[in-house]
Amino acid sequence: MRRRERVVAIDDEAVLLSPYAAALPYQLMIVPRRPRMRFEDDGPTAAAMLHDALRRLAKRFDSSPP
Repeated sequence: MRRRERVVAIDDEAVLLSPYAAALPYQLMIVPRRPRMRFEDDGPTAAAMLHDALRRLAKRFDSSPP
């Protein structure tokens, strides 16, 4: 994280990363910046980061990812 390698986006709540050995094309990881039991229970926060990730991919490749 400090080196900013493979970081796609950062906000106050989470970091969006591209893994080194992605199993699928366009695979991204949403990692919370604070420990919590279930990240997906955050509701709008997790949804906003996912929406931002998909928007960035669509803009970069001129189409929505599969």
